[in-house]
Amino acid sequence: LDKNARFSALYRQDSSKLSDEDMFKLLTDFRKPEKMAKLPVLLGSIDVTIDNMAPDGTNCITSSYIPVRNFEQNKQGVALLEVEEFVPCIAKCAQPFTVYKNHLYVYPKHLKYDGQKSFAKARNIAVCIEFKDSDEDEAQPLKCIYGRPGGPLFTKHAYAAVLHHQQNPEFYNEIKIELPTQLHEKHHLLFSFYHVSCDNNSKKKDMVETPVGSAWLPLLRDGGRVIINEQQLPVAANLPAGYLNAQDNKQSGLEIKWADGGKPLFTVSTHLVSTVYTQDQHLHNFFHHCQSMEMSERASEGELIKFLKSLHAMEGHVMVNFLPTILNQLFSVLTRTTHEDVAVNVTRVIVHIVAQCHEEGLEHYLRSYVKFVFKPEPYSSISVKTIHEELAKAMTAILKPSTDFLTSNK
Repeated sequence: LDKNARFSALYRQDSSKLSDEDMFKLLTDFRKPEKMAKLPVLLGSIDVTIDNMAPDGTNCITSSYIPVRNFEQNKQGVALLEVEEFVPCIAKCAQPFTVYKNHLYVYPKHLKYDGQKSFAKARNIAVCIEFKDSDEDEAQPLKCIYGRPGGPLFTKHAYAAVLHHQQNPEFYNEIKIELPTQLHEKHHLLFSFYHVSCDNNSKKKDMVETPVGSAWLPLLRDGGRVIINEQQLPVAANLPAGYLNAQDNKQSGLEIKWADGGKPLFTVSTHLVSTVYTQDQHLHNFFHHCQSMEMSERASEGELIKFLKSLHAMEGHVMVNFLPTILNQLFSVLTRTTHEDVAVNVTRVIVHIVAQCHEEGLEHYLRSYVKFVFKPEPYSSISVKTIHEELAKAMTAILKPSTDFLTSNK
C-alpha cells in the first residue's frame, strides 16, 4: 500500500442529508456518473500520509495522557498520543487490563426539532455537553472532559459542530470523558441546546446564544452498571432543581415542560472503556456481592453460590479483560468461606476459566498471571486455610464419580 495519497475530488454534501442512511446511499451512487455529476465540487485536495512508528519511540503518552517509557520532559518536538483502540468483543482480541483506564465516549447523533412548538427560533442548533454529579441549582459541571488539541487538558464543556439553518441536525462529534473512580446515582450527562443567531444586527449581539432545551442521561442504570449504547431522550424546555427525578413525561412533582409532548427527540450513543466498571451482568453481580460481603457479615452464602454459577455464562472477552481481578477475587473467596458448596463452586469457575483460556489459545495470560500477579496471603495461625489445600479439597469433591461430568472433562 502507498504511504502517501492525494484526494483531489472533494464534494460538498447537503447539510440536511448527513445521516448514516444518507451516507450509505451516497456511497452506493458513487459509481453512477449521472448521480456524481449533480454533486457540487470543492476546489482543493486532501493529502494523507501514513508512516511507521518505531516500537521504542520516545515522548509517547497513553490515551489517558500518562507518559510512557523514555519520555523526555525537555525534548523539543511533539508528544505522540496513543489512540484508544476499540477491539472486537471476542476473547481472541482481548487482553487483560494492566493499567487503570476509565473513559466514557459520548456521541451526540440526532435532534428532531421540526415538530416542537416551545421555541419559535431553533434552527442553528448547538449542543453543549457537561458531566455533573448533582442536579441542584447552580451545580457546576466537573472538569473531566478531554479538551481539544491546542486547548486545555481538561475542560467543563464540549460543543458539537453547528449546522446552519437545520431543525433536525445530525452530529458527528466524539466527546471523551475521564470518569470518576466511584460513580453514584447523581452522576449524569447534561445536554444543553442553543439557537445560535447569525443576525448581524448590532442590537442583538448580546443574544448570540438562546437556550432552546435540555436533555440528561443518568450514567448508572438499576443495579449499578454504566449505561452504554444508543439512547433516545426527551427534551425539556426548562430545567428545575432535582430534574433527575423526572421520568420522561411523568411530572414526579416537578414542573417540567417537555418539548413536543415529551417525545424522545434527542439520540445519543455512549461507549465505555473501563478497567473499573464491567458491562457483563454476571460479573457485575459477582463483584457487587463480594463487595457487600466485605462490608457486611450478613451477606447470603446462597446468593454467592448463585452468582458463582452465573459466572459460567460470562462473556469470553470480559473474562480475559478482568482475568487478574477475577482470579484474585475467586482465590480470596476460596480461603475465606466456611461452606464447602462455595469452595466447590469457586473451583468449578476457576476450572472453567482455565479451560476457556486454553480453548482460545490464551494460556500465556494464565502463565503471566501466575508469574507476575498471583500472590497468596501469608500463612498465619489465625487463618489456617491455604489456596492449595482448599483447591485440593474441592477438586476431590468435584472428581468423585457422578458428581460433575462437565467440570471433570474440562
